[in-house]
Amino acid sequence: MVRISNRVLRNFLFNDPSWVLEKTGWSHDLFRKKGTNEIAFKYQILERERPDDKMRYCVFIRQLGRCHEALECKKECAYNDLTILSVLKIKDPNCLKFVQVCNNPKSACSNCKDYCELYKNEIVLINQKLGTDYSYGVNCR
Repeated sequence: MVRISNRVLRNFLFNDPSWVLEKTGWSHDLFRKKGTNEIAFKYQILERERPDDKMRYCVFIRQLGRCHEALECKKECAYNDLTILSVLKIKDPNCLKFVQVCNNPKSACSNCKDYCELYKNEIVLINQKLGTDYSYGVNCR
């Protein structure tokens, strides 16, 4: 667990491929060492699921650290990043670090463009439900 204010350590872990950002909160981020808490067969089963609107919405609720305000997302909030990658068919795990990715033109408009488009579609509902003012992300042309 790393304080958000500790930018040096956060950036190091964020950019190190051997660490995975598990959850983001208001004051701390939770990282885990890659290779821990990963059960391959579980994700192969989940790959057969089709992500519906609720799942996409709840994925972003989870990543915003607002699960306690969206009780309908209990199941999706229990997913770890590998499960989400599997269900949404996302190849690059860095795309789940959406706060940095979807607001950074260099990465949002490259391999994470589809994920950032999903974020833009759901953020309107999230802002309405939670009364928040989260950013819509970069406009990739």
